[in-house]
Amino acid sequence: MERRFIRLGHFEKDEDWLGNNAAFTCPLPDCGKVYIVSAMIHKNGRECPACGRSKAFVSASQSKGGEAWVEWPSN
Repeated sequence: MERRFIRLGHFEKDEDWLGNNAAFTCPLPDCGKVYIVSAMIHKNGRECPACGRSKAFVSASQSKGGEAWVEWPSN
């Protein structure tokens, strides 16, 4: 499983994190869907709504020491 974390202060152009919500672009080359995940709503992460093969997580807000990441299968 591949995994990419959002690094605080070093956001890539295909990700964002505000409060307890994070946005990711699905990292699979044949997808690319942008989707949002919420620590409050998606306690077990959220699968990409387009392909269902990647899954994004956010554990808490940045100010509370949270983490935000996306993972996808290695091919």
